[in-house]
Amino acid sequence: MSINTVSRALNGKPDVSEETRERVLAVAKRLGYRPNRLAQGLRGKKVGTIGVVVADLANPFFVEVVKGIEEEAYRHGFTIMVTNTNEDPAKEQEVLSTLVEHQVAGLIITPSQKDDGFIQFLKARDVPFVLVARRFEHVTCHAVLNDDFTGAFAAVSYLVELGHRDILFINGPHYNWSAMQRLSGYHQALERGGLPYRPELVRSCEVTAEAAAAAMKDYLAAHPAPDAVFAFSDYMAIGVVRALREQGLRVPEDVSVMGYDGIEIGASLDPPLSTVEIAKHRIGVASTQVLIELIENPAARSEPRQLVLPPRVLKRESTKPRASATRAAQ
Repeated sequence: MSINTVSRALNGKPDVSEETRERVLAVAKRLGYRPNRLAQGLRGKKVGTIGVVVADLANPFFVEVVKGIEEEAYRHGFTIMVTNTNEDPAKEQEVLSTLVEHQVAGLIITPSQKDDGFIQFLKARDVPFVLVARRFEHVTCHAVLNDDFTGAFAAVSYLVELGHRDILFINGPHYNWSAMQRLSGYHQALERGGLPYRPELVRSCEVTAEAAAAAMKDYLAAHPAPDAVFAFSDYMAIGVVRALREQGLRVPEDVSVMGYDGIEIGASLDPPLSTVEIAKHRIGVASTQVLIELIENPAARSEPRQLVLPPRVLKRESTKPRASATRAAQ
């Protein structure tokens, strides 16, 4: 048979006899034939694949977000292609270019935030995209975000209610959108609690356990131990706990520790980590829903909208009332 006849039979076209269709499908089954979706997409200028670009797959936060993306994409008949940038803007641009060359239907991106040039790159090529977990202060794009201000405000307010006064905040990089929002929430919670904002109690570093541990040790080398530590992420809080223990300090007896993200492993730590839980799976699902709408309805791309999801505080055993505050109450 001709290539055209076989193609029409495999794709269920009406102008092929039932006998021919059955013969083609029988041979395809015997040979284990599977259609090349990429080739089909190149012909039709659309591939049922969503590109997912995350900052750090070693961080369990992103793993849970990607799981939500994958499940929702599969439900709508899409597959996903996941890439990792390691917070490197050069690699970010490279993987985005590669995904665009592969004719992906759209992109879900956690940007490194060191460079926003990729936004114009994607807009110029009319590639639909959604930012997830982070956004740019000066650029309006479709985005699905956590309410970082409210989460940090609630976390620090909780520590203040426990009687803590010296609350060290080990934050992410200053250019990170979430870091800026959480710093603002930290500041406002102190103000509401009648405590002064002290710049020496804020340290910024990369979002890794190792960087947070180094920041904690650096602080302790020049200052007495704080009452409590609020870490930018659970991943960083794990590094903080390790550093405190290496300095002979107990958690929470000497220093309370609070994280952010609500990753699964936090509940299994010793002691279980108090944290701010982000709706990670829901963020993944919602970002996929927004992107699919942009893919199927190009007119919606011209009106960027942002979906902000609320977090919640999880109070566990890594935080406790400040000892002197407890004695005073008694």
